Amino acid sequence: MLELKHALMAGRILEARTEILARIGKLREIPGLHEDELRILDDALRNLRTLERLELHADADQHREAAQNALEKVESLGPRIERFKSGDNEAS
Repeated sequence: MLELKHALMAGRILEARTEILARIGKLREIPGLHEDELRILDDALRNLRTLERLELHADADQHREAAQNALEKVESLGPRIERFKSGDNEAS
């Protein structure tokens, strides 16, 4: 479920960046000063980069947690394997 949330957020960030860059491109084609809007759009791009970094860290944390859980499950199999090897393979 979290992976879906991260994928949706990444898609939204990409869409927002695409729209912002398109608007910047249009402003460059229109004669006149657009300093305020360009500054606002630049701020928006910076905020998107920050959000992207936060999402990457959250995703990395999620992968670390999943790996830790998998490792714990594998480690928990050790005693069962040893019991099986020793011939005591009754259900625990």
